Amino acid sequence: MTNQVNDIKALENKFITSMGSGISATESLYNLIANANTSKSGQSLASAMFRLKAKGDAQGYRAVSAIIGEIFKGAKLKTAKDKKTLVLDISKSELNEKSMTRFADAINKKLSIRSTLVKHIKGTVEKKDVELPKSSKAYYERMNKEGFTLDAIIASFQALRIEMPKDGSLIKK
Repeated sequence: MTNQVNDIKALENKFITSMGSGISATESLYNLIANANTSKSGQSLASAMFRLKAKGDAQGYRAVSAIIGEIFKGAKLKTAKDKKTLVLDISKSELNEKSMTRFADAINKKLSIRSTLVKHIKGTVEKKDVELPKSSKAYYERMNKEGFTLDAIIASFQALRIEMPKDGSLIKK
């Protein structure tokens, strides 16, 4: 059992030290998550997150938090009673197999934890089409609440001096 604890700590240390290279950190995080799933313990992940937070690596902390939330659906992250330590409870969570498959694919594509990894693990997110009349109405209502008249809103749009080029895209002058 001591070897397993040392191996987990070694995985955690490797992840923290590899955060300088987002690609290396991706693989190390994958190994930490796989180990957490096998052991059904989020302790090493919580410890790694705490260390990122303590180092002031807010971007890394947010990325790891988002990835863990996507992979361990229903996991709970909280601060321990000592108000210093993070506790990650994955015992009642479900492993999202599709996200783990996308994570493995991200390693093969050499994606960085510092860029597109989170989006890749979450999968494709479809962007909703903008309904211009609906959006315009909502904007008008919001500006009206702020005390702007319809004439003032129209004048502000005209002041942008937007021109419609031949290719149909909008270009600001």
